[in-house]
Amino acid sequence: MKTRENIDSLIVKKLSGKATEEELQTLEDWRQASEINRRYLAQMHKIWEKSMDSEIYRKIDLDKNWKKFQTHSEWGKGKSLSFHTSWWKVAAVIFFTVSGAWMGYKFWIGQLTVTIAAHEQSVSHYLPDGSFVYLQPNSSISYMPESFQHSERKVYLVGKAYFSVHKKENSAHFIINTFNSQTTVLGTSFTLNSDKTANFTRLSLYEGRVLFTSIRGDSVTLLPGERGILTGDKLIEENFQENLKSLNFQNTPVEDVFNALSETYLVDFVLEEAWPSCRISGNLDGSTLEETMRHLEFILGINYRKNAHLVIIDKIECLE
Repeated sequence: MKTRENIDSLIVKKLSGKATEEELQTLEDWRQASEINRRYLAQMHKIWEKSMDSEIYRKIDLDKNWKKFQTHSEWGKGKSLSFHTSWWKVAAVIFFTVSGAWMGYKFWIGQLTVTIAAHEQSVSHYLPDGSFVYLQPNSSISYMPESFQHSERKVYLVGKAYFSVHKKENSAHFIINTFNSQTTVLGTSFTLNSDKTANFTRLSLYEGRVLFTSIRGDSVTLLPGERGILTGDKLIEENFQENLKSLNFQNTPVEDVFNALSETYLVDFVLEEAWPSCRISGNLDGSTLEETMRHLEFILGINYRKNAHLVIIDKIECLE
């Protein structure tokens, strides 16, 4: 029976040149079984090539990450990492560290379930229909690729993620379930934050239209600039663009600055690390998003990437 653990193990063995002819044939049979498998293997090839980078090698705590690899993979259990460890075992640690996520495969009654999990770092992932998902740390999504060939594309989310949903010609619904809500969309961009511990789910919409429904059946239809908030059994809707905050900042914490910019420009700002404690003063009223980002590049030394309504900030250099 093929499981996540033995497929990942075979991939590592193949890439490291340690696989037997029988193992290579087993992996090839698995690869030929579906387009999803072929994409997965191709992605792992790219990650493996990146893991050979000597700069990455120097930055990774091999002992710490080997223990993490043992926790998540049956293949790593019972093995120790020492000075004499084969280079391909070390590469396996780097391989899964660089990937930033554990991509799981499970087979239930012949149907494949894929789980993408972001642990300490954020993870980008493209779904079978071309929809883009940006998972924040300690979050995960699960889905059956087969469902993307039918009238309903279904994803289950734990934690927080940005979605840019590809609109299909046959108007197939895209459905995201959390522990207490269901979001139904056709083609749109939004951020969904679900916290089971706090019994809280929030959806902020940047483009398109969605139906946001609680497990009790209460629902709201959201348009760009609107937000649905589900706390316990209470579902409320708010328009966060009706009373926009001034962009004239006076000694304002940098995180609050980007929250205000998010509501003004209908984008989600994500920082790859914790928000710094520095503060900003300056007037950004009347500026476009591009002008604002150029200004922030100058005063904060930020590096960023933009994907539709998602702005990923790689770093912020505060001048105290």
